[in-house]
Amino acid sequence: MFYKGLIWTIVISFVLSVVAVLSNRNKVESDLLMRSFASLGQFNQSWVKMKVSGRDLSFGGESPLKALHDSALASVKAVRGVRVVSDSSSVKAKVAPYTWSAIRTQTELVLKGYVPSPELMADILEKAKLVNGGASIKNQMELADGAPEEDWSNAVEFALVHMNMLKTGSVTVDENAVRMEGEAKDIKSYMTLTEAFQGGGDAPDGYILSSNVSSPHVADFIWSATRTDDGIVVEGYAPNAESREEIEAMLVDVANGADIDNRLKLASGEPADWEDRIIYAIDHLRLLKSGDVHISNAGITINGEARTNQDYD
Repeated sequence: MFYKGLIWTIVISFVLSVVAVLSNRNKVESDLLMRSFASLGQFNQSWVKMKVSGRDLSFGGESPLKALHDSALASVKAVRGVRVVSDSSSVKAKVAPYTWSAIRTQTELVLKGYVPSPELMADILEKAKLVNGGASIKNQMELADGAPEEDWSNAVEFALVHMNMLKTGSVTVDENAVRMEGEAKDIKSYMTLTEAFQGGGDAPDGYILSSNVSSPHVADFIWSATRTDDGIVVEGYAPNAESREEIEAMLVDVANGADIDNRLKLASGEPADWEDRIIYAIDHLRLLKSGDVHISNAGITINGEARTNQDYD
């Protein structure tokens, strides 16, 4: 009986020792794994996959950036207590073409495309908040290598700053161009965008600038010209700066040396036959000694005193 009790004591002691060793090992592995993940830093390293066996660590996953991969691996190797790091990780291939875009709707700003570092992604999000005008921001950007060697970050900043001047629309930055399209939120914004995309001090180096932004839309695209002894006053809307200048040039021929006060504002929403209406209106303004011609969605009206009886007819 004595020997039987002794055997049971030895067995129980052995089992308890094994349990203690395994429990301590689990604690060590959990501690190493926790500290290894903590070493990866503040930026998203969700791609990393790690396992610990004893004091040996298995490091895997596919990193979107080589720089992230290298820094993560170096951080894990420097964790106190890790004996060996077995690396089976990889890095995604560089992206081509490398594009970034922002889309503004009535309710939100959507950021899409590729960004070459977590720091730049955070910076873009902060700048987007500053220019967003209170609309929500949807971040669909991805980290990726392959950004152009040109002034990429300044190109994106240029795009974001001028995105604030759109009512709705989009801007795209690709490997050699910044392209914007949509509707300006007001006349001042339209003029600023037109000037900015012609190149200037804050334009990014090495990028082609392209803008297909329309002036603000108006429901009733009115236009009028009033003739008095003092000259001609033209008011209402023109679809672009070129049309505004062409109208003034046509009125010079009609004014017979009198002053022309061009008060036309830029807007979109002109009817399909708008140019024909302008030509018709100015031709009839020529026949007036005083009076006005007025164009609206409802049609064309002419009021005033004719120069001669023949003109009246």
